Amino acid sequence: MKKSILLLLLSVPFGLGLFAQEAAPDWRQTFKRHEFSLAIGDPVMANRFRSGHFSNNTSTSWLEIPTYTNVKTTLPVTLGYRFRLLKWLWLGGDISYCGFFGTSRNIYTEEPVYGYRENTVSIMPAIRFSYLNREHVTLYSGFASGLKFGFSKAYNERRSYVRLPFQLTLFGVSAGSQSWFGFAEIGVGTEGFAKAGFGYRF
Repeated sequence: MKKSILLLLLSVPFGLGLFAQEAAPDWRQTFKRHEFSLAIGDPVMANRFRSGHFSNNTSTSWLEIPTYTNVKTTLPVTLGYRFRLLKWLWLGGDISYCGFFGTSRNIYTEEPVYGYRENTVSIMPAIRFSYLNREHVTLYSGFASGLKFGFSKAYNERRSYVRLPFQLTLFGVSAGSQSWFGFAEIGVGTEGFAKAGFGYRF
């Protein structure tokens, strides 16, 4: 009889623990797992990762005419996808585009000598770690790396190349509803030191 009462008393905390676990809401019921995003970054790092075949420096490589080229750039545009594998762990990837263009001019007469254009596309698998997970706010860091394909044209010459880009997100924040949200990131890489955009989760 005493053994039965003792076993019953010992089983009560265990039963309460199981009940609490079953009653606790699963994070999958609170957070959506799929995420698409569109972002724009600054072009500083993207400019450093371009081919360098045709730079801003004065050159005499074309027709022996001293020239200079002012290279302009589009802002890096990134389409991203993330899958929430765990509450704090996301896996996915980014596809980024950045373009460069300009005109090489005679340093004496300012007459155009040749046009310059370069298009780059980066494909990078990505990982994200979210250390604050709230219903409407998420704080995170992450890293992405993969391949960058570049295609450039100047005068009558075309060139292509492949490089290894990366994007390190030191700090990121997203805020909004459970579906639509805006976000901003600070880091370093081909997508920029600063990046901002919007996204949709489902």
